[in-house]
Amino acid sequence: MQELGQLRAVPVAGLDRVRALLQPSPAVKELTVPQLAVTAVGADRPGIVAAVARVLHDRGGNLEDSAMTILGGHFAIVLLVDTDDTPEILQDALATATAELGLEVSVTPVSGQRSTAEATHLLSVYGTDKPGIVAGVTDAIARVGANITDLETQVIGEDDTPVYAMVIELVSDDSAALETELGAACERLGVDHTLRTIDAETY
Repeated sequence: MQELGQLRAVPVAGLDRVRALLQPSPAVKELTVPQLAVTAVGADRPGIVAAVARVLHDRGGNLEDSAMTILGGHFAIVLLVDTDDTPEILQDALATATAELGLEVSVTPVSGQRSTAEATHLLSVYGTDKPGIVAGVTDAIARVGANITDLETQVIGEDDTPVYAMVIELVSDDSAALETELGAACERLGVDHTLRTIDAETY
């Protein structure tokens, strides 16, 4: 079986990642420049990132945060951009520049707050692949008021014995309660987990 540490190279994108980027967390600060969230999905092919980045550069936009990954043969991008463009203007510019690449582009405004919270815990979950693992584990996290800052998943192992692995970074001020809820949830789901605190030397 592959080491779980290798999973960190495979981020989750799509709607879950969008929500994570746009959801205010316990520590926030006001934005001084308008920000737009740019999402783009299309068949994986060379030149996608270059085309999007060129539009942002040419229009004077500044890329603040980004997440990009390949999911099921499709390349997905989520970006937060500082720009004076309206969502409509930037979306039209991106759609025109990427038309030949077949991207589906969406641009929406972001609220006037951004997260400054840093993860305090790293959770690893692994076991036989089955429906409900993400729902069960994240529900346990929510019950103790913890906030997820990053979530990554991958199915590893052989085709006849798939193993589901998930790595979550989260913010919590109650390790004991978090461990209790996670332990009960993972036992019900029939999966294993490890929870450890993150310090300045973790990475």
